[in-house]
Amino acid sequence: VSILSFLSKFLEKVILAQLNLYLSSNSLLGEDQSGYRADHSVETLLISMFDDVLQAMDEGDVVAVLLLDMSTAFDMVGHERLLEDLCGDFFIHEQTLKW
Repeated sequence: VSILSFLSKFLEKVILAQLNLYLSSNSLLGEDQSGYRADHSVETLLISMFDDVLQAMDEGDVVAVLLLDMSTAFDMVGHERLLEDLCGDFFIHEQTLKW
């Protein structure tokens, strides 16, 4: 059982690395995407957002910030919908997803 756990974790890391390489090399991630990316974190996102707010205020713009807790949002997305988006929006081949 422990070998299977190790192998599944190892395979997960390999697949994640390949997927991240594919998404970044094909510019499929937005510039503001911070999750699951190297050199990106909540801190870098907050610094970027804070800088945008300050720039807008310096220009005399009104600034409003809406913060949403999306921690359970992924759990609510249907598996089929997720697979459709991976095929359609990110050009992941359907045969790859079946694997």
